[in-house]
Amino acid sequence: MVDSTISNKIKETLNDATNVLVLGHANPRPDGDSLGSVLAMTHYLRSMGKAATAYAVVPAAPSLAYLPGSFELTTDVAKLTMGSYDVIVALDFSELKNSGLEEELRVARQRGVKFINIDHHPGEHDIGGVELVVPTASSTAELLCELLVGWRATITPDMATCLLTGILTDTQNFTNGATTFMAMQAGAELLRSGARLRQITAHTWQNKDLPILRLWGKVLLRLQEDKQTGIATTVITLQDLAEENLPAEAAEGVANFLNSLSTSKAILVLREEVGSVKGSLRTVSEDVDVSIIAKQYGGGGHKKAAGFLIPGHIVQTADGWKIVE
Repeated sequence: MVDSTISNKIKETLNDATNVLVLGHANPRPDGDSLGSVLAMTHYLRSMGKAATAYAVVPAAPSLAYLPGSFELTTDVAKLTMGSYDVIVALDFSELKNSGLEEELRVARQRGVKFINIDHHPGEHDIGGVELVVPTASSTAELLCELLVGWRATITPDMATCLLTGILTDTQNFTNGATTFMAMQAGAELLRSGARLRQITAHTWQNKDLPILRLWGKVLLRLQEDKQTGIATTVITLQDLAEENLPAEAAEGVANFLNSLSTSKAILVLREEVGSVKGSLRTVSEDVDVSIIAKQYGGGGHKKAAGFLIPGHIVQTADGWKIVE
């Protein structure tokens, strides 16, 4: 799947590096694939004796805090020494605007910093440098696994746990359309390398308590389907979270769960944040590409899972739930 010429270029660039910045996407919030890939790459670089900084726009969500190295993430832009990095590795996103560091990265590119972009999302990529973009891959973590195996690198249990998290969360535990022979082969390789599967499943799937399930109950009651588009939609408000004393991360996973709805072509979950609304789109339909919908609202993703963030808040009206400025 990975072109050997590109693989060699990535390896050479990393070998020549002294100080590396590694980052994933900022919009939507870093997920299991984004964060897992960033942390696995950071572990690998440090095993090579390189200085490596892992950056995320926000701290790891509670459900991902088990990832080795998650508490070492730099989330404050002011703490980044942008003038000292000679290589920047962009993982799991295609455009600079989705990095949370767009202006800083443009300046770095102008002064000659080398870039590496590894991603599995289709569409235009404007990051530049050495690019490894494989839309048929289940996840960026799968691509990193293949690279590391090809380089005959030692994949530690910490690296394997990070990468297997990325594959499992993007394939919904090997159940969605992103699941391929290559994804499962990578999963087997990571298990052989010591990935802590029980820890991953305990934190990402078997982590629902009563307040979360009560929240999900409200969400299910609001579920409606547009007969013309075939899209089923529901909403989660800030008040819903406050009533159950839950953080925003408690709503994660709702879209994936609803994706099993057999009568709808796609699922849209709108979650209210402070001053904005996050949209999560999922589908298992072969003829639907939800990334096209997400891009219309400034977001992105891939064919079966995508998201966007728009300003506004959610209100209930006589005609139903609406997003207003």
